[in-house]
Amino acid sequence: MMRESRGNTAFAVPFEKTVVKPEKQERPKRVGLPAGEKLLYLGSVVMCVTLSAFVLSQHATSAQLNMQTQQLEQQAAELKESNQQLQADLAQLKSSKRIREFARDNGMKLVDRMQTLPAMQKQTDKNPKVAVRDNQG
Repeated sequence: MMRESRGNTAFAVPFEKTVVKPEKQERPKRVGLPAGEKLLYLGSVVMCVTLSAFVLSQHATSAQLNMQTQQLEQQAAELKESNQQLQADLAQLKSSKRIREFARDNGMKLVDRMQTLPAMQKQTDKNPKVAVRDNQG
């Protein structure tokens, strides 16, 4: 039944239905990271965590040492102040005026010239550095 049209446009040709199947759009395949790259990322994360832990521990140690240093400096200042007070007390206690008052209050008498015993005179003659004390102390 079909004849060739041979370029004749008057000749009717039955329309052929062509069924076009819709092409499936190919989704790009979701490919995961390769194992080597995953290990590289994991190693980087572990190294960063380790490094930050080390830095934080050093910071904590430094802060603790600074606190101890401040406490020791405060103790040293307190001891220095106490030492100055004790030096002032010692100078007051060593004063000849206080010693004379203490001796007088405890019943001792002040003599004009010290008398030496005969045994002491022999030692003072041999040792010229030993001098006889007078009332000036």
